Amino acid sequence: MFLNDALDGGQAHARSFKVFLAVQALKHAEELVGIFDVEAHAVIAHEHGRMSGFIFLSDVLPDLNDSLRSRTRELDGIQEQVLEHLLHQSGIALHEGQVANLPFDPPPLVVGRKFSDDFIDDQFQSPWLQAQIATAQARQIQQVIDQEALDEEAVRVIFEMLPVGVLVADTDGNSLFHNRAAREILGTADAKPGDLAKSITISGWYLPDKAALLSYEELPVVRVLRGEEVQDELFFVGNDERPQGVWIRVTGRAVRDSEGFITSALLLMRDVTEGRLSQQTSALLSQVVEQIADGVLLTDRQGFIEYVNPAFETMTGFSADDVRGRTPRILKSGLQDPTFYERLWSELLAGRSFQATIANRKKTGEIYHVEETITPIIDETGSASHFVAVIKDITQVLNTQEREVQLRLARQIQQKFHRPAPAVPGFDLAGAGYPAYETSGDYFDFIPLPNNRLGIAVGDVEGHGFGSALVMALTRAYVHSFAAMGLEVDQILSQVNRMLVEDLGSSCFVTLMLASLDLSSRSLVCADAGHIPGYVLSQSGSTEHTLESSGPPLGLFPDVGYSRNPPITLHPGQLLALLTDGITESATPDGIEWEAKGALDYLVAHRHRPAHQLVEGLYHEALRFSCHEPQKDDITSVIVKVGPDISTQVSSEY
Repeated sequence: MFLNDALDGGQAHARSFKVFLAVQALKHAEELVGIFDVEAHAVIAHEHGRMSGFIFLSDVLPDLNDSLRSRTRELDGIQEQVLEHLLHQSGIALHEGQVANLPFDPPPLVVGRKFSDDFIDDQFQSPWLQAQIATAQARQIQQVIDQEALDEEAVRVIFEMLPVGVLVADTDGNSLFHNRAAREILGTADAKPGDLAKSITISGWYLPDKAALLSYEELPVVRVLRGEEVQDELFFVGNDERPQGVWIRVTGRAVRDSEGFITSALLLMRDVTEGRLSQQTSALLSQVVEQIADGVLLTDRQGFIEYVNPAFETMTGFSADDVRGRTPRILKSGLQDPTFYERLWSELLAGRSFQATIANRKKTGEIYHVEETITPIIDETGSASHFVAVIKDITQVLNTQEREVQLRLARQIQQKFHRPAPAVPGFDLAGAGYPAYETSGDYFDFIPLPNNRLGIAVGDVEGHGFGSALVMALTRAYVHSFAAMGLEVDQILSQVNRMLVEDLGSSCFVTLMLASLDLSSRSLVCADAGHIPGYVLSQSGSTEHTLESSGPPLGLFPDVGYSRNPPITLHPGQLLALLTDGITESATPDGIEWEAKGALDYLVAHRHRPAHQLVEGLYHEALRFSCHEPQKDDITSVIVKVGPDISTQVSSEY
């Protein structure tokens, strides 16, 4: 190889040297691109003083053309285009077996198959190919250094213009030469030969993990000076000038004298920060898509599925293999009308995103609801090349919202059932229910009965929440119906039990205390279907009567009879307390229950308060006893305080 007659003033054109390196890279990369073994002779010249360099391959043109013709069919498409790209980038064009030597407006290339420029660039920028070319460049730069016939200043200018960082260090690690690219990469733009020693032997060189600082012995220049060859290795370099750091790839070889002794180290450096960050970003985005809880679906422009993430598979029951190559119609539930899809495609083909709540069908046939955002991916031509859908399963959310609406409606209806107690002369009556959830399974009621009597009911449906509230409403309706027929309290319980057994089977039961208060005689009779006892307290606070259960809960057994207790005549100062087990079973965090005694002790201690304050006080005292732990059961009570004997009559409108 030789370089003939450097251009005027020793200023070699960058393109000329790029040609020189490209041809030599081909020579030394024959195992890479499957190219011929030829001795390339490059001659740099100039045309009538013009500063644009061009190249003749006069010595190797026949071999080059023969080799291309004979090997074209053997090389695969990528290898051909790598060759073409290298020659084209160097200003060489092959046309009808001749070399077009002008670097401007070259004729079209006619070598092998054609690929897009982006495809060729992708292949040319592959890390493996770049490593091979960097190695070839290192060999050629060393050969250039060894060319005594080449003007030293010309070499320096050539190296200074290279886009690859070039650094030559002596055996002590001091910089003998470094070009502009090396200074920019290492962040020492103003450094002079010799000043770069710290940057290449001490400061800020890390392993790719960006955490482990290289020791002196691990530094590339030190390794090369020991005789090692550094082959396109990745490092992270950070210093005061480049605090954010850069990723670089380094190729290094030792320069030896005629006796084989190492005289210097040659390092080539490439800044790969942008590509590295792009790879990291791509890897991170890939992990995000793979791990995100929402489903992701990617289709081509025709709507054929190319990719789905694991969340999509979990959500729909379809695997990636099930859906790849098919359209999203496999998810179609049939619940959207045709105009919906017309509107969807109209938006997408106009380049706009589309968002909607859609009912889809799983692989099992189950309907589920999703909030779906479909976005077109616009390519460089401005057209949609793909569509990506991000799918969020909102079935549970919608079900919860629907339940909440139902519960609110049920509670509103239930609160209408819990009307204030009637104003009855000679009595102070109050009742209150405090549900543990949106709706209550407890029941209290004041029911007008024939013959100037007042029915008083306190009940508890098994369980809590919406289902219990429905059973409570059903029970209340039956009680009112049979009470209007003039039946006694025990007869009412028997009829309600029969109806609940027919309606519910044995899946649910209701405990119910039903009392009848004769407002004229002040006599009280009760029948109890499995409910906790009621109590009549004297004026002094002692328990005068305990109203026990007279039969099983309602809804369990058909044809059950209930009995009522003998009439109890109430006197001024007495107090009737009907409770649910939400009060008596209120417990401390360690499980100690308040029990009936605790509730009765509270009533005795505060028996002089009005009835409405007593029902409120029972609730708050039960919470205080349980240390305000979350309420586990509905809390309901009815209090009747007996006043002076006054002729009374309950309104039939209540």
